[in-house]
Amino acid sequence: MITYNTAGTYTITLTAYYQTTTSNITSTVTVNGLASADFSANDRTGCGPYTVTFTNLTPGATSSTWDFGDGTGTTTAAATVTHQYTSIDTFDVVLTTANAAGCTKTVRKDGYIMIAAPQLSLVNNLTEGCIPFNATLTAVSSNIDSDPVSNYAWTFGDGQTQNTATPTVSHIYTNSGNYNVNLTVTTQQGCTATRSYAQHIRTGTPPTGVSFTATPSNTCAATPVRLLASASNANSYSWDFGDGVTRTGAEFDITRNFMQTGSLTVNLRAGNNGCYVNAAPVNVQIGPSVASFSFTRSCNNRRLFLFNNTAIGDATDTYEWDFGDGSPLETIASPQHVYTAEGTYTVRLSVRNAGNGCVNTTFQTVRVFIADFNTGVSTVCRGTSVPFGVVHVPRRW
Repeated sequence: MITYNTAGTYTITLTAYYQTTTSNITSTVTVNGLASADFSANDRTGCGPYTVTFTNLTPGATSSTWDFGDGTGTTTAAATVTHQYTSIDTFDVVLTTANAAGCTKTVRKDGYIMIAAPQLSLVNNLTEGCIPFNATLTAVSSNIDSDPVSNYAWTFGDGQTQNTATPTVSHIYTNSGNYNVNLTVTTQQGCTATRSYAQHIRTGTPPTGVSFTATPSNTCAATPVRLLASASNANSYSWDFGDGVTRTGAEFDITRNFMQTGSLTVNLRAGNNGCYVNAAPVNVQIGPSVASFSFTRSCNNRRLFLFNNTAIGDATDTYEWDFGDGSPLETIASPQHVYTAEGTYTVRLSVRNAGNGCVNTTFQTVRVFIADFNTGVSTVCRGTSVPFGVVHVPRRW
Protein backbone atom coordinates (compact mmCIF):
# COMPACT_ATOMS: atom_id res chain seq x y z
CA MET A 1 0.00 0.00 0.00
CA ILE A 2 1.29 3.41 -0.95
CA THR A 3 0.05 6.69 0.58
CA TYR A 4 0.29 9.90 -1.44
CA ASN A 5 0.49 13.02 0.74
CA THR A 6 0.49 15.51 -2.14
CA ALA A 7 -2.13 15.99 -4.81
CA GLY A 8 -1.06 15.35 -8.42
CA THR A 9 -0.82 12.79 -11.25
CA TYR A 10 1.50 9.84 -10.69
CA THR A 11 2.72 7.13 -13.13
CA ILE A 12 2.99 3.65 -11.64
CA THR A 13 5.24 1.09 -13.35
CA LEU A 14 5.11 -2.66 -12.68
CA THR A 15 8.12 -4.67 -13.89
CA ALA A 16 8.05 -8.48 -14.15
CA TYR A 17 11.42 -10.22 -14.23
CA TYR A 18 11.88 -13.49 -16.16
CA GLN A 19 14.99 -15.62 -16.61
CA THR A 20 15.96 -14.02 -19.88
CA THR A 21 13.78 -10.94 -20.16
CA THR A 22 11.54 -8.40 -18.37
CA SER A 23 8.08 -7.03 -19.00
CA ASN A 24 6.72 -3.59 -17.95
CA ILE A 25 3.25 -2.18 -17.59
CA THR A 26 2.38 1.39 -16.56
CA SER A 27 -0.74 3.07 -15.21
CA THR A 28 -1.57 6.68 -14.32
CA VAL A 29 -3.10 7.60 -10.95
CA THR A 30 -4.57 11.04 -10.20
CA VAL A 31 -4.59 12.07 -6.52
CA ASN A 32 -7.12 14.82 -5.85
CA GLY A 33 -6.43 17.32 -3.07
CA LEU A 34 -8.04 20.20 -1.22
CA ALA A 35 -6.18 23.26 0.03
CA SER A 36 -6.32 24.25 3.69
CA ALA A 37 -9.84 25.30 4.66
CA ASP A 38 -10.53 28.86 5.69
CA PHE A 39 -13.44 31.27 6.06
CA SER A 40 -14.19 34.85 7.03
CA ALA A 41 -17.08 36.94 8.40
CA ASN A 42 -18.13 40.42 7.38
CA ASP A 43 -18.25 41.49 11.05
CA ARG A 44 -17.34 39.42 14.07
CA THR A 45 -18.88 41.58 16.80
CA GLY A 46 -22.30 43.08 17.31
CA CYS A 47 -25.36 43.15 19.52
CA GLY A 48 -28.23 40.69 19.21
CA PRO A 49 -30.19 39.97 17.19
CA TYR A 50 -27.29 40.27 14.77
CA THR A 51 -26.88 38.88 11.22
CA VAL A 52 -23.42 37.74 10.06
CA THR A 53 -22.36 36.84 6.50
CA PHE A 54 -19.81 34.02 6.34
CA THR A 55 -17.64 33.32 3.26
CA ASN A 56 -15.88 30.03 2.48
CA LEU A 57 -12.36 31.00 1.31
CA THR A 58 -11.24 27.47 0.47
CA PRO A 59 -10.05 27.14 -3.17
CA GLY A 60 -11.97 24.52 -5.16
CA ALA A 61 -14.70 24.09 -2.54
CA THR A 62 -18.05 22.85 -3.88
CA SER A 63 -19.79 22.21 -0.58
CA SER A 64 -19.81 23.97 2.82
CA THR A 65 -21.13 22.54 6.06
CA TRP A 66 -21.37 25.24 8.75
CA ASP A 67 -21.71 24.90 12.53
CA PHE A 68 -22.50 28.39 13.84
CA GLY A 69 -21.84 27.54 17.51
CA ASP A 70 -25.36 28.32 18.75
CA GLY A 71 -26.79 24.87 18.16
CA THR A 72 -27.66 25.50 14.51
CA GLY A 73 -25.92 24.84 11.20
CA THR A 74 -26.46 24.36 7.48
CA THR A 75 -24.96 22.73 4.39
CA THR A 76 -24.82 24.67 1.13
CA ALA A 77 -23.07 24.71 -2.23
CA ALA A 78 -22.82 28.49 -2.10
CA ALA A 79 -19.62 30.15 -0.99
CA THR A 80 -21.46 32.59 1.29
CA VAL A 81 -24.13 32.08 3.90
CA THR A 82 -25.91 34.41 6.33
CA HIS A 83 -26.88 33.58 9.89
CA GLN A 84 -28.70 35.54 12.60
CA TYR A 85 -27.55 35.26 16.23
CA THR A 86 -30.36 35.97 18.68
CA SER A 87 -28.61 35.58 22.06
CA ILE A 88 -25.76 37.41 23.74
CA ASP A 89 -22.72 35.13 23.96
CA THR A 90 -19.41 34.20 22.34
CA PHE A 91 -19.65 31.54 19.61
CA ASP A 92 -17.22 29.02 18.09
CA VAL A 93 -17.68 28.54 14.32
CA VAL A 94 -16.74 25.32 12.45
CA LEU A 95 -16.59 24.86 8.65
CA THR A 96 -16.27 21.48 6.94
CA THR A 97 -15.72 21.97 3.20
CA ALA A 98 -15.48 19.50 0.29
CA ASN A 99 -14.38 19.64 -3.35
CA ALA A 100 -15.74 17.89 -6.46
CA ALA A 101 -13.61 14.81 -5.76
CA GLY A 102 -15.14 14.39 -2.32
CA CYS A 103 -12.06 15.49 -0.39
CA THR A 104 -12.88 17.30 2.86
CA LYS A 105 -11.14 19.68 5.23
CA THR A 106 -12.35 21.17 8.53
CA VAL A 107 -11.42 24.44 10.22
CA ARG A 108 -12.57 25.61 13.66
CA LYS A 109 -12.31 29.17 15.01
CA ASP A 110 -12.97 29.46 18.73
CA GLY A 111 -14.64 32.60 20.08
CA TYR A 112 -14.99 33.86 16.51
CA ILE A 113 -18.32 35.67 16.90
CA MET A 114 -19.06 37.86 19.94
CA ILE A 115 -22.56 39.21 20.49
CA ALA A 116 -22.83 41.61 23.45
CA ALA A 117 -25.11 44.42 24.57
CA PRO A 118 -23.71 47.63 26.07
CA GLN A 119 -22.99 47.35 29.81
CA LEU A 120 -24.44 50.23 31.82
CA SER A 121 -23.57 51.73 35.19
CA LEU A 122 -23.99 55.03 37.01
CA VAL A 123 -21.04 56.75 38.65
CA ASN A 124 -21.28 57.51 42.36
CA ASN A 125 -23.04 60.88 42.18
CA LEU A 126 -24.89 62.33 45.19
CA THR A 127 -28.26 60.54 45.19
CA GLU A 128 -30.00 62.04 48.22
CA GLY A 129 -30.77 65.51 49.54
CA CYS A 130 -33.32 68.11 50.54
CA ILE A 131 -36.07 69.27 48.18
CA PRO A 132 -35.80 70.91 45.78
CA PHE A 133 -32.99 68.44 45.02
CA ASN A 134 -30.88 68.87 41.88
CA ALA A 135 -29.67 65.35 41.00
CA THR A 136 -26.77 64.96 38.59
CA LEU A 137 -26.65 61.51 36.95
CA THR A 138 -23.70 60.28 34.89
CA ALA A 139 -23.87 57.06 32.89
CA VAL A 140 -20.97 54.84 31.88
CA SER A 141 -21.51 52.51 28.91
CA SER A 142 -19.03 49.81 27.89
CA ASN A 143 -19.58 48.98 24.21
CA ILE A 144 -17.93 46.59 21.79
CA ASP A 145 -16.79 47.14 18.21
CA SER A 146 -16.13 50.87 18.74
CA ASP A 147 -19.88 51.53 18.66
CA PRO A 148 -20.46 54.71 20.71
CA VAL A 149 -23.75 55.65 22.33
CA SER A 150 -25.78 58.14 20.33
CA ASN A 151 -28.72 58.62 22.70
CA TYR A 152 -29.39 58.35 26.45
CA ALA A 153 -33.08 58.03 27.38
CA TRP A 154 -33.71 58.84 31.06
CA THR A 155 -36.81 58.12 33.14
CA PHE A 156 -36.52 59.89 36.50
CA GLY A 157 -39.33 58.14 38.39
CA ASP A 158 -41.35 61.28 39.05
CA GLY A 159 -43.21 61.26 35.76
CA GLN A 160 -40.49 63.16 33.92
CA THR A 161 -38.25 61.90 31.07
CA GLN A 162 -35.39 63.33 29.04
CA ASN A 163 -33.22 62.32 26.07
CA THR A 164 -29.60 63.45 25.92
CA ALA A 165 -26.69 62.96 23.55
CA THR A 166 -24.18 63.10 26.44
CA PRO A 167 -23.92 60.74 29.43
CA THR A 168 -24.56 63.39 32.12
CA VAL A 169 -27.97 64.83 32.93
CA SER A 170 -29.38 67.01 35.73
CA HIS A 171 -32.92 66.83 37.08
CA ILE A 172 -34.66 68.69 39.89
CA TYR A 173 -36.92 66.70 42.25
CA THR A 174 -39.52 68.92 43.93
CA ASN A 175 -41.32 66.39 46.15
CA SER A 176 -40.14 64.10 48.96
CA GLY A 177 -39.90 60.42 48.13
CA ASN A 178 -37.90 57.53 46.75
CA TYR A 179 -37.50 57.45 42.98
CA ASN A 180 -36.54 54.69 40.54
CA VAL A 181 -34.26 55.76 37.69
CA ASN A 182 -34.35 53.95 34.33
CA LEU A 183 -31.80 54.40 31.56
CA THR A 184 -31.90 53.14 27.96
CA VAL A 185 -28.95 53.75 25.65
CA THR A 186 -28.90 53.42 21.86
CA THR A 187 -25.64 53.08 19.95
CA GLN A 188 -24.82 54.37 16.48
CA GLN A 189 -25.29 50.85 15.08
CA GLY A 190 -28.76 50.61 16.65
CA CYS A 191 -27.88 48.45 19.67
CA THR A 192 -29.94 49.16 22.80
CA ALA A 193 -29.55 48.32 26.47
CA THR A 194 -31.72 49.19 29.47
CA ARG A 195 -30.98 49.20 33.17
CA SER A 196 -33.14 50.13 36.16
CA TYR A 197 -31.91 51.55 39.45
CA ALA A 198 -34.45 50.96 42.22
CA GLN A 199 -34.93 53.84 44.68
CA HIS A 200 -31.78 55.48 43.36
CA ILE A 201 -32.87 58.98 44.44
CA ARG A 202 -34.05 59.84 47.97
CA THR A 203 -35.38 63.27 48.86
CA GLY A 204 -36.85 64.73 52.02
CA THR A 205 -37.54 67.85 54.09
CA PRO A 206 -35.01 69.14 56.66
CA PRO A 207 -35.27 67.97 60.29
CA THR A 208 -35.52 70.73 62.91
CA GLY A 209 -34.07 71.21 66.39
CA VAL A 210 -31.05 68.98 65.71
CA SER A 211 -28.68 68.65 68.68
CA PHE A 212 -27.09 66.01 70.91
CA THR A 213 -25.37 65.55 74.27
CA ALA A 214 -22.41 63.43 75.42
CA THR A 215 -22.52 62.09 78.98
CA PRO A 216 -19.97 62.14 80.55
CA SER A 217 -17.98 64.48 78.37
CA ASN A 218 -14.76 64.02 80.37
CA THR A 219 -13.91 60.41 81.24
CA CYS A 220 -11.41 57.58 81.00
CA ALA A 221 -10.71 55.49 77.90
CA ALA A 222 -13.03 52.50 77.43
CA THR A 223 -15.60 54.07 79.78
CA PRO A 224 -19.12 54.17 78.26
CA VAL A 225 -20.19 57.58 76.93
CA ARG A 226 -23.88 58.08 76.13
CA LEU A 227 -24.57 60.05 72.94
CA LEU A 228 -28.22 61.19 72.86
CA ALA A 229 -29.61 63.00 69.81
CA SER A 230 -32.66 65.25 69.70
CA ALA A 231 -34.43 66.19 66.44
CA SER A 232 -37.88 66.59 64.95
CA ASN A 233 -38.81 65.04 61.59
CA ALA A 234 -35.70 62.81 61.57
CA ASN A 235 -35.49 59.08 60.77
CA SER A 236 -31.74 58.65 60.27
CA TYR A 237 -28.66 59.69 62.21
CA SER A 238 -25.11 59.87 60.87
CA TRP A 239 -22.47 59.87 63.62
CA ASP A 240 -18.79 60.75 63.32
CA PHE A 241 -17.14 59.88 66.63
CA GLY A 242 -13.95 61.81 65.95
CA ASP A 243 -11.73 58.73 66.27
CA GLY A 244 -11.97 57.55 62.66
CA VAL A 245 -15.19 55.58 63.25
CA THR A 246 -18.57 56.52 61.76
CA ARG A 247 -22.05 55.04 61.97
CA THR A 248 -25.29 55.75 60.12
CA GLY A 249 -28.68 54.33 61.01
CA ALA A 250 -31.85 54.86 62.98
CA GLU A 251 -30.04 54.94 66.35
CA PHE A 252 -30.38 58.27 68.11
CA ASP A 253 -29.35 56.99 71.56
CA ILE A 254 -26.06 55.09 71.51
CA THR A 255 -23.25 54.18 73.87
CA ARG A 256 -19.66 54.52 72.71
CA ASN A 257 -16.52 53.23 74.44
CA PHE A 258 -13.76 55.52 73.18
CA MET A 259 -10.35 53.85 72.91
CA GLN A 260 -8.53 56.89 71.53
CA THR A 261 -7.35 59.39 74.10
CA GLY A 262 -7.32 63.19 73.96
CA SER A 263 -9.92 65.73 72.91
CA LEU A 264 -12.27 64.20 70.34
CA THR A 265 -14.84 66.17 68.35
CA VAL A 266 -18.09 64.26 67.79
CA ASN A 267 -20.33 65.31 64.91
CA LEU A 268 -23.94 64.37 64.12
CA ARG A 269 -26.16 64.78 61.07
CA ALA A 270 -29.88 64.08 61.48
CA GLY A 271 -31.71 63.16 58.29
CA ASN A 272 -35.17 62.73 56.85
CA ASN A 273 -35.11 60.42 53.80
CA GLY A 274 -31.68 61.67 52.72
CA CYS A 275 -32.12 65.32 53.72
CA TYR A 276 -29.56 65.93 56.50
CA VAL A 277 -29.02 68.80 58.94
CA ASN A 278 -25.83 69.19 61.00
CA ALA A 279 -25.90 69.52 64.79
CA ALA A 280 -23.38 71.63 66.67
CA PRO A 281 -20.30 69.48 67.37
CA VAL A 282 -19.57 68.27 70.92
CA ASN A 283 -16.06 67.78 72.32
CA VAL A 284 -15.34 64.71 74.47
CA GLN A 285 -12.18 64.54 76.59
CA ILE A 286 -10.89 60.98 76.91
CA GLY A 287 -8.16 60.52 79.50
CA PRO A 288 -5.29 58.03 79.22
CA SER A 289 -4.48 55.27 79.32
CA VAL A 290 -5.40 52.40 76.92
CA ALA A 291 -3.85 49.02 77.70
CA SER A 292 -2.51 46.85 74.86
CA PHE A 293 0.37 44.44 74.35
CA SER A 294 1.85 41.82 72.05
CA PHE A 295 4.09 38.84 72.77
CA THR A 296 6.52 36.41 71.14
CA ARG A 297 8.06 33.08 72.12
CA SER A 298 11.78 32.74 72.55
CA CYS A 299 13.46 30.56 69.93
CA ASN A 300 16.02 29.29 72.45
CA ASN A 301 13.59 28.54 75.27
CA ARG A 302 10.08 27.65 74.13
CA ARG A 303 8.71 28.25 77.64
CA LEU A 304 10.01 31.84 77.68
CA PHE A 305 7.60 34.55 76.48
CA LEU A 306 8.58 38.14 75.78
CA PHE A 307 5.78 40.68 76.33
CA ASN A 308 5.82 44.02 74.51
CA ASN A 309 3.80 46.81 76.13
CA THR A 310 2.04 48.89 73.45
CA ALA A 311 -0.25 50.85 75.79
CA ILE A 312 -1.28 54.42 74.90
CA GLY A 313 -0.66 56.75 77.81
CA ASP A 314 1.92 59.06 79.34
CA ALA A 315 4.89 59.05 81.71
CA THR A 316 2.68 58.75 84.81
CA ASP A 317 1.41 55.29 83.83
CA THR A 318 2.08 52.27 86.03
CA TYR A 319 1.62 48.66 84.99
CA GLU A 320 0.41 45.42 86.53
CA TRP A 321 0.91 42.08 84.77
CA ASP A 322 -0.79 38.83 85.73
CA PHE A 323 0.54 35.89 83.70
CA GLY A 324 -2.30 33.59 84.68
CA ASP A 325 -0.15 30.83 86.21
CA GLY A 326 -0.25 31.92 89.85
CA SER A 327 3.18 33.56 89.70
CA PRO A 328 3.78 36.94 91.39
CA LEU A 329 2.47 40.05 89.64
CA GLU A 330 4.95 42.01 87.54
CA THR A 331 5.11 45.82 87.37
CA ILE A 332 7.73 46.62 84.73
CA ALA A 333 6.59 47.93 81.36
CA SER A 334 7.62 45.02 79.10
CA PRO A 335 8.47 41.90 81.11
CA GLN A 336 9.60 38.39 80.23
CA HIS A 337 8.06 35.30 81.79
CA VAL A 338 8.95 31.61 81.90
CA TYR A 339 6.06 29.16 82.19
CA THR A 340 6.97 26.01 84.10
CA ALA A 341 4.13 23.88 82.78
CA GLU A 342 2.40 23.46 79.46
CA GLY A 343 -1.14 24.76 79.19
CA THR A 344 -3.36 27.70 78.21
CA TYR A 345 -3.03 30.89 80.25
CA THR A 346 -4.91 34.20 80.30
CA VAL A 347 -2.52 37.15 80.58
CA ARG A 348 -3.80 40.44 82.00
CA LEU A 349 -2.27 43.88 81.67
CA SER A 350 -3.72 46.74 83.72
CA VAL A 351 -2.51 50.31 83.15
CA ARG A 352 -3.14 53.02 85.78
CA ASN A 353 -2.65 56.68 84.99
CA ALA A 354 -1.57 58.67 88.03
CA GLY A 355 -2.72 61.97 86.55
CA ASN A 356 -6.43 61.11 86.28
CA GLY A 357 -6.70 57.81 88.16
CA CYS A 358 -7.98 55.99 85.06
CA VAL A 359 -7.37 52.23 84.92
CA ASN A 360 -7.64 50.23 81.72
CA THR A 361 -7.24 46.48 81.39
CA THR A 362 -6.78 44.09 78.46
CA PHE A 363 -6.47 40.29 78.23
CA GLN A 364 -4.82 37.85 75.82
CA THR A 365 -4.49 34.05 75.72
CA VAL A 366 -1.06 32.39 75.76
CA ARG A 367 -0.63 28.70 74.84
CA VAL A 368 2.48 27.00 76.14
CA PHE A 369 3.52 23.75 74.44
CA ILE A 370 6.64 21.85 73.47
CA ALA A 371 6.30 20.49 69.93
CA ASP A 372 7.20 16.83 69.41
CA PHE A 373 6.52 13.98 67.00
CA ASN A 374 6.26 10.19 67.05
CA THR A 375 6.24 7.36 64.54
CA GLY A 376 4.39 4.69 66.48
CA VAL A 377 7.22 2.23 65.77
CA SER A 378 10.83 1.91 66.90
CA THR A 379 12.15 -0.69 64.43
CA VAL A 380 11.31 -1.09 60.74
CA CYS A 381 12.64 -2.96 57.72
CA ARG A 382 14.45 -1.13 54.95
CA GLY A 383 12.04 0.23 52.32
CA THR A 384 9.11 0.36 54.75
CA SER A 385 7.07 3.59 54.92
CA VAL A 386 6.99 5.16 58.37
CA PRO A 387 4.15 7.55 59.37
CA PHE A 388 5.20 10.61 61.38
CA GLY A 389 2.71 12.36 63.64
CA VAL A 390 3.05 15.79 65.29
CA VAL A 391 2.07 15.91 68.97
CA HIS A 392 1.69 18.60 71.61
CA VAL A 393 0.81 21.29 69.05
CA PRO A 394 -2.61 22.97 69.49
CA ARG A 395 -4.74 23.77 66.48
CA ARG A 396 -4.38 27.49 67.15
CA TRP A 397 -1.60 29.17 69.09
